[in-house]
Parts: sequence; C-alpha cells; structure tokens
Amino acid sequence: MRYLVDFDTSKMDYDETDVLVIGSGIAGLTAAFECAPYYKTTVLSKSFLSNTATWYAQGGIATAISKEDSLEQHYNDTIKTGAGLCNPKVVRAIISESLTAISFLRNTGAEFDQEKGRIKLALEGGHSKARILHKKDFTGSEVQQKLIKAVLKKKGIQLIENAFSIDLLTDKNSCIGVIVKKRQKKRVIFAKTIILATGGAGQLYEVTTNPSISTGDGIAIAYRAGVELTDMEFIQFHPTTLHSRRNPRFLITEALRGEGAYLEDVNGTRFLRKISEEAELAPRDIVSQAIFKQIQKQAKKYVYIDARHLKEKLIKDGYPNIYKVCLEEGYDITKELVPVSPAAHFIIGGIKTGLYGETSMNNLYASGECAATGFHGANRLASNSLLEGVVMSRRIAMHLQNKNLKMQKKKIAYKRSVSSLMKTAASLKRKLKKTMGHNISMIRNYRSLKEAQGIFKDINDIISKRRLTSKTHFELANLAQLAQIISASAQWRKESRGVNIRDDYPATDIKFVTKKVVKKSG
Repeated sequence: MRYLVDFDTSKMDYDETDVLVIGSGIAGLTAAFECAPYYKTTVLSKSFLSNTATWYAQGGIATAISKEDSLEQHYNDTIKTGAGLCNPKVVRAIISESLTAISFLRNTGAEFDQEKGRIKLALEGGHSKARILHKKDFTGSEVQQKLIKAVLKKKGIQLIENAFSIDLLTDKNSCIGVIVKKRQKKRVIFAKTIILATGGAGQLYEVTTNPSISTGDGIAIAYRAGVELTDMEFIQFHPTTLHSRRNPRFLITEALRGEGAYLEDVNGTRFLRKISEEAELAPRDIVSQAIFKQIQKQAKKYVYIDARHLKEKLIKDGYPNIYKVCLEEGYDITKELVPVSPAAHFIIGGIKTGLYGETSMNNLYASGECAATGFHGANRLASNSLLEGVVMSRRIAMHLQNKNLKMQKKKIAYKRSVSSLMKTAASLKRKLKKTMGHNISMIRNYRSLKEAQGIFKDINDIISKRRLTSKTHFELANLAQLAQIISASAQWRKESRGVNIRDDYPATDIKFVTKKVVKKSG
C-alpha cells in the first residue's frame, strides 16, 4: 500500500511552509536552526520536543581536539570500525567539519566538562585516543536542552508538538508535503522542502535503549514513497545496559570502561582479554557479540561490569546518573558488581543519502539516525552519531541556501478500500518484537531469517487488510514494513561483517563489499 490512510487533500485543512523538519532531536533542531535565517521553517515533533533518543545519549560527541589527536586518526578509527563499508568521502567530510560542529553547539549554549581550563575528553571503545566531549553522563540532555532554548529564541521557526507524520505526499519523484495527525484530526502540510530527522527504530525489539517513540517512522514513510533505503541489515547492539526490567533499558556508557572498568563473567574472569587486544575497549560489535556468546555458555543472562577499583569520587562526580540509577536498582556501583547485557541501540541503515543529505527523491533530505550516509559502514564507532547529526544537518542547510525552492501544492486523493478496523495491533506488535529478538538478534542464519520473513509477511498482510486510525496502528505498520526489509537484507548478506553476524556464513566475503539498496516497487 502506498498510503496508510484514506484522504483527499482538496477537502482537508492545510498549512504551508518553506522547510518542514520532521523530528526534534539533535539532527532536527540543528537543521531548523540553520535553515531559519533563510526560510520559513516548521518543526514537527511526534511527542514533546525533548522526548527524543538524543536526550538519552550518555557518552558524548567524538571530535579530535587534543594536541595528541588528529582528524586523520579519527578518520582512520572510523574507517577501521566500519569494517570495509564506510564511504570514505562522507567520513572525510563529517570529520573535517567536526570542530565547527562543536563550535556550533557551544554557541547554542551547550557546555562540556572541563579539566584544568580545557575540555575534558573521555576514551571509548574503538577510539585510539581520548576524544569524547561530554557533560558528565548526560551529554544528550545537555545538548538537547540548549538546542531547544536556541530554537525557541530563533525567529522564523514554528514548533508543532504531538503531531504524527503518517505519510509523505508525493507527485511523481518530488516530495510536496506530509499528512499529519494531531488531536485526532488529519491535515496536510505542504512544504517546498522536507527534512526527515525522525531517529531510529529500536522499538523493533523487546530489549532496547531507545525510547518508545523510536518506531522507524521516517524510514518507513520514505520507503512507502519510493525512496531508496540501504544498509538495513546493520543494527547495532550496545554491549552494556543495566540488566533489569527497565524499559527502555538503561545504558551504562562505555566511557566508564574507558576509565578502567572491567567486564567479567559470572566466575570473575575478564573474558574479553582472550578475544581482543583492546579487551573492554574493542569496538561495539566485538564487545556485544562476546557478551552474547558468553551469556549463551552460562545460566545467568548477563555478565558484570566491575568498577569497584575506580575511585568513588570519580564515579559519583563523573557518572552521577549511572550511580543514581544503579542504586535505584539495588546496586552500589562503587562497591558491587553490576549486571549488564546487550540491547538494541542504533540502526545503521536507513534512507540512502548523499554528501548533503539529499535522498533519491526531489525536495527530500534526511539526517541523523534515520539516514544512511555511509559514515558508519557496518559498525558505528562510539559517539560518532551525535556528530553525524549536527554536521549533516548543517550541510543540508548550506545546500538549501543555493536552491530556488518552489511550492508544489496539488490535489491528491487516495482510497485504500478496506473496512475492517485493526483490532489486534498490540498482539501483532508483541509477536513482531519477539520474532526480531529471537530471529534477528546479534547472530543470524538462513533458518532464523527465513522463519522471520514468513512471520513478517503474515503481519504485513493483516495490516494491509485493516483500517488504520491511530498512532499505535501507524507505528505498527511502520515497524512491520521495516522488519520485513531488515530480514530480507540480512538474508541477502551471506557473510559476517560488523554488526551483521551469520553463523552459517562466519567469514567476511569480499563479494559483499557493496551495499544493498532497497526501493519499493510500484
């Protein structure tokens, strides 16, 4: 189906804007701020402005600012971690603009920890140098708060909260607007240009660090509009989340391992030392998979993070949120082992974009986690995501300055010809999440993927025959489409590379130094 709902634009209320930004995380707000001096800009937020994945980011932003570091070393670390699938031109572009991205954030008011008059830098997995700028262990909320304040003060920006973007309106290969639902009413927003900054899709899984809003909406609406997607098989799991009933899972930043914390099995053995010379500071794919395999060998479904040997003041002052949440769950991280296990964290694939965030559709751009820029390759280097969001959104705004944007309002009507109301959304969503966790987790194979594809086809068939009326329905439809695409893409990649591990194809195969591009037919 092309659209999720029936509509006729000639009979609907509508608004007009020059630039429509969908999403209010770091990528969306940066894009809005930078576009506002030149164009009337509107920001649509699915929830309230601060309810984003950006808010939950702990670690920080990777940038080479110390004398011991260099942009070239950051480039090399990113390329190495990406396991042969990074786009070198994109990596070069983003890292070369990392210093100006930090200046931009500081100019909006964002503050980073200082030490002896200089920005304090943390070390994280896969980085050869300490280069993570951070604000204790709540960098994301610091950056988000300051961006919100800056955007609220900026002239020319309209902010619309609690508005769900159901589908992109298109005319041939041009994006002309979006169908939005707010307060139970559908309306149209026509725009000269649309920027998707809708975040990730962690809610595909039962166990995730992502907030409940992360349902892959931007990627799904782009796919239904015929926009090219790529790298959809690559989903990164964060190795160390607090093993508890919390939903979403509470992340324990790898910066703590950069301080010297260990990972130990239930017998107190630092098992990662047998797997990688970098031990606890190996890239995320290595650490997550090592923990996953270790858990399979033992009765307990977790391993331990051990920070008992670190100074108590370091933890309480530098990681106050981690200390607080661990205490709430019954663990004093300064004195006790804390159970951790991996959780779905970041979708590397998404909407295929160029060097300036441009997609395969005219007037449509994408930035942040919903975009597949080629920056991350087959495995994202820690703390590169916030950097990517800022740089790419600024590049989009720069690209638009030289464009002659034109409004393309057009009467469009669509009828799905279904009458039965969707009544099983909750059970279908549970089934989808369970299947993703069981069949398309960190280690996959032909049998698990084939089974998943059958289940997802059945779910999508049911959805296609039901009338969809609510946010819950739309989110389910988006997740189901993405699940189908992810399973097919993972089936296609008959090798193990980065975060896509196949136990039936355990080796890396040079034939797959390429990317699978997915586009909806018809």
